[in-house]
Amino acid sequence: MDGVPSPEVKRERVDTAVAAILRHRPHFTPYPTTLNLILNPSPISRPHFHSPIPVPLHSLRRHPLTMHVFRRNRPAPAFLPPTTLSTTTWITRGRMNATCKRRIVRPAAFRMASAAESQPHAQEKIPIAPTSENNNPIASAPEPDSPAPEADNSAPGVDSPIDLTSDSNPSAGASDTLEAATLPAPVTPAEPMDLTLGEEAGIITVSEDLVPEKDETWLSNLVASAGSMSERHPLAAMRAQAQADLEHLPVPNRRMEEWRFTDLRTVFASRYVLNAHVDRDQIANFDLRQYAPDTAGVVLVFVDGIYNEDLSIVNDDSANEWLAAGGYFGSAENYQGDAAVVSKILTERELGKDGEGGLFPTAAHAIATDAAILEVPDNYAVSRPVAVVFVSTTGESPRRAKASAARLAVIAGKGSKLSLLESHVSLDKENSYSLTLATAAFLVKERAWVSHYVVDDTCLEAHVLASIHADVRTRGSYEMRSFGLGSKVGRFDVGVDLGEPGAHGLVHGALVADKYQIADIHSRICHNSENTTSDQLQKNVSADHGRAIFKGKIIVTEDGPGTNSSQLCKSLLLSNKAYVDAMPVLEISNEDVQCSHGATVADLEENEIFYCQSRGISYEKAQVLLITGFAMEILGDCPFPNVRELVDRKMNSVAASVVDREWKKTELTSI
Repeated sequence: MDGVPSPEVKRERVDTAVAAILRHRPHFTPYPTTLNLILNPSPISRPHFHSPIPVPLHSLRRHPLTMHVFRRNRPAPAFLPPTTLSTTTWITRGRMNATCKRRIVRPAAFRMASAAESQPHAQEKIPIAPTSENNNPIASAPEPDSPAPEADNSAPGVDSPIDLTSDSNPSAGASDTLEAATLPAPVTPAEPMDLTLGEEAGIITVSEDLVPEKDETWLSNLVASAGSMSERHPLAAMRAQAQADLEHLPVPNRRMEEWRFTDLRTVFASRYVLNAHVDRDQIANFDLRQYAPDTAGVVLVFVDGIYNEDLSIVNDDSANEWLAAGGYFGSAENYQGDAAVVSKILTERELGKDGEGGLFPTAAHAIATDAAILEVPDNYAVSRPVAVVFVSTTGESPRRAKASAARLAVIAGKGSKLSLLESHVSLDKENSYSLTLATAAFLVKERAWVSHYVVDDTCLEAHVLASIHADVRTRGSYEMRSFGLGSKVGRFDVGVDLGEPGAHGLVHGALVADKYQIADIHSRICHNSENTTSDQLQKNVSADHGRAIFKGKIIVTEDGPGTNSSQLCKSLLLSNKAYVDAMPVLEISNEDVQCSHGATVADLEENEIFYCQSRGISYEKAQVLLITGFAMEILGDCPFPNVRELVDRKMNSVAASVVDREWKKTELTSI
């Protein structure tokens, strides 16, 4: 066929490419910003992609690649079949992981050291990988009895041998060979490579956690920083049990599946001082109004996890009607209801020692001195929304940070209705070194409806690790909308159990990771009864060096026929140094279901920008409009105007930084 080169022409091109590589390779320095790639035959128009040479990551745009990974402390083989240790992904403007299995990409320096320790390489014949009928390469291996090659030191400074594949025709056999140019011996680098530099550059991901001090020291210091609790407190027994359980729980690290993308080194590097009560004079300059909207009938304020009655607000008589109907709102210390029920729901699944969070929710119970409790009686609808604000005070430095436990328990009676806003904020927006271990438990009984908004708006030096669990009964409905706007490391662990017929769960969220923020959400929605429904929509925005992580799991058991569930994650990747990890998961053990899931990661669409420009909107203004409007879908019919203002403010800040970076890049290019 015209236009298709013959095998001889292809081999000649490969010989030319090899000779060119060997001429320039002595001057090549293996930075962690390059990857040695072996590409499967694919319709890529760029000619230099057809040879396995070091390719800068920034030159790859939306091309399907098959990346081959050399393991650490293993010699680089003379021939690596294209089907070995491969995973297919899309490399976009930044980096993403859209597959459940991820490989650790090591820089070339490790391959150099491994090959130098094993044996030198010399001239050898490198076979061309045969292909099958569907043009997929077939794995092959070198002859086992082949003589050991002799070293060639003619070109020092070259890092590793070159692996070649060929996109030859399907009829090519395994005996086809080509004479390769002289391959010089690899050289061990003079200095060991710093793993953290590779991770900072975004090319390698270190699986080992570099903890400055022992985890036990961090944990003992955390428990010692907690305040005292009276033995007569309704939740005193739960605290004592949690302190005993801490000794047997593993510390989360990146070797664990649920934590492999979340970097907790800054959390473990912090040390905490004893919490104390904070009077109103110390927070006189704090603007509480942005977290206590006028639409709220009750505002409960907890400072470092301790209820502050002076700052709490009751706006009208609806609160008195609530109490008169047999309900309750306020501190756990004054709760007269069944404390055993509260203790039970606060330690279930994600909130207990056996959940995926494990250590952190248990540590929250171990250091907590109080909790917020909301109880709505049967057939009662709270007329006005409720706001619960958890304020973290200022720590002087990472070595003298503040740790607090923010606990919330909600019991919605049969046929009741409640709209709730949970906010986590910092007293100082500039330098507030703190750790907030948040737990929220919801018991939604028959035909009850609970709408839960949760906002993380702490400062960029704070850490927020939140665990949320909802138990939804027959025809009950739990709707959660989360917004991760602040904190250096912020994570939501969400679990919704739909254990009775007709139960409904809605989990919507928006994560914004800017600068060096890590925003993470792990969710689990379990359909364990018939005719249950769920809806999950997650939107992530990652800019600058930020990292947004989403793992959503929908489980349908054998007892869940008639399930209807949908899951979708949409992500904006606004920088070539940003990350998005999207992992939608379905686990279905029943055939009578309607389930869907998906994930998308992309930059701003040029067609959308062009449409705005055609309506007289400038390029920069179009970018701002598209970025700010991306997360507004999550708000829905939000009864809290301050939440809309917080989201709009954060999105405008990210959009302005993106436009500013684009403008600076344009200015530098034009010079």
